[in-house]
Amino acid sequence: EYCEIANATAEKKVNVKIIAAMNVDPTEAIENNVLRRDLFYRFSSSMIHIPKLSSRPEDLELYLQYFLREFNTIYNKEITGYDKELETLLKNYTWEGNVRELKHLVESMVATSQDSVLGIKDMPNYVYQRVKNLKVQAEIDYYKLSLTHEMCAEEYAEYILAEGNGYDETT
Repeated sequence: EYCEIANATAEKKVNVKIIAAMNVDPTEAIENNVLRRDLFYRFSSSMIHIPKLSSRPEDLELYLQYFLREFNTIYNKEITGYDKELETLLKNYTWEGNVRELKHLVESMVATSQDSVLGIKDMPNYVYQRVKNLKVQAEIDYYKLSLTHEMCAEEYAEYILAEGNGYDETT
């Protein structure tokens, strides 16, 4: 292909590859008129399918360590890792935003943490809201969550009553 280069006196031959990503299935995007069929055929010669992060829990540790190093440098911090409760939560999280969501989560936690080890208390509220309904909640210390997130107090009380360990006014 030949193209015109800005401020050039002649056309120049170029050889380029375009790398693009979609967070939806390209064939569904074509059916829903979100992606033009002709563009799909032009770009589909070297398609690579990368499974969602939630289906690759073994990759989580690598990404976490990488992003911890990156954001420790950027924010001049010395965070050495994360506790087991946070690890359990992260391994069971759905990661709708995939690796990008994990990256932003780690950045937020590193930027705001005052400790050398990240924990649930460092989680942004939007993540906390999403994980409230996960089955992994049973493995997380609800007391720590309620201290960290005041909004959790009511849910914690309901949890204790549901378990039969709480005070019931009707008896």
